[in-house]
Amino acid sequence: MVQQGQENEEVEKEDEESGDDEEEQQQTSLPWRMLFKSVFGEEIKNTREKITEDPPRSYNLNKRKPDFENKYGWRVAVDGSQYHPLKSSGIGIYHEYLSAGSMMAPRVNPMATEYGIVVNGSGRVQVLFPNGSNAMDTNITKGDVFFIPSNFPYCEIAHKGESLELLGFTTSAQRNRPVVLVGARSVVRTMEGPELATSFGVSKEEIKHLVSAQHESVILPTP
Repeated sequence: MVQQGQENEEVEKEDEESGDDEEEQQQTSLPWRMLFKSVFGEEIKNTREKITEDPPRSYNLNKRKPDFENKYGWRVAVDGSQYHPLKSSGIGIYHEYLSAGSMMAPRVNPMATEYGIVVNGSGRVQVLFPNGSNAMDTNITKGDVFFIPSNFPYCEIAHKGESLELLGFTTSAQRNRPVVLVGARSVVRTMEGPELATSFGVSKEEIKHLVSAQHESVILPTP
């Protein structure tokens, strides 16, 4: 009986020690749980709320008013400021239409590379190296894909008997501001003066006549 009593006391003592260990573990782990919840709990909550408040949505290019339009064609461009998901991907999108025989004015993209896909029609793409030598001059038709590196002058021309429709993207989610080289909005028009005339070795009157010869801007007729 005495031995059995001693055994019972030992069991009770072990139970008390085990209970103390569990209580100590709970007390030790509690601050870590609170810390984890305070650091990550709010972040998870904010992420869930953001997904709920700002779900992905589609954007219809056909419903957007063209950024530029005249009787020779139009162009629509969408960047990250108009369609938020483009910011995370770092690209911009454009949709372009040229009537038969018209051309997109020669221009340079200083900020981004441009990729184009021929959706309808056929035409021609001309690209120059920055030094002015020919880089590419090729015919394009429905289904063709091409790209224009940044700082390479280029233009697209629709064939005389068929319009040209392009859909593509640029490697920048910011608003793309190409430098137009020909036409009423050309950078050369803003540089008109004696310095420009001297660089070409002609008179100021001659350079003015040359620069002002094209009255249209952005999308031009071809001869």
